[in-house]
Amino acid sequence: MRQTSLPSPIATHEVFDLEHIADPTGTLYVGELAQRGRGPFDRFYFITGVPRGERRGGHAHIAQAEYLICIQGRVDVHVEAGGDAEIVPLDRPGRALYLPAGYWRELVDFAPGTVLAVLAVHPFSEADYIRDRDAFRRWENDVSG
Repeated sequence: MRQTSLPSPIATHEVFDLEHIADPTGTLYVGELAQRGRGPFDRFYFITGVPRGERRGGHAHIAQAEYLICIQGRVDVHVEAGGDAEIVPLDRPGRALYLPAGYWRELVDFAPGTVLAVLAVHPFSEADYIRDRDAFRRWENDVSG
């Protein structure tokens, strides 16, 4: 896998930084995500406390689109779609990744204290998950074929 920053060679996912406003009282991060043409969101969750060496994700979504936003720390997101793969580092507060449906993702190399927020377009549905990488590749071939 190659490590990348903008622009991405994989179809339509997007890596970007949230606007931030800093002053002596702290930093405010702003994500006007509706202006990016995506949303509204039906679900919010965050991931933290991931032990060193553990992985999260390891799945794709059939219909779900998500924003992954680094709140604190750092994590690498391994992304795969359309036969291409890359590593997207979410390596500072306010760094974000938009993943439309149809992307395999694995979250690896969590730094201690990392907090990763996720905004999801749809509520949870187990039927939306593809949890086997080979099944994901077969699904991709069926959809594109």
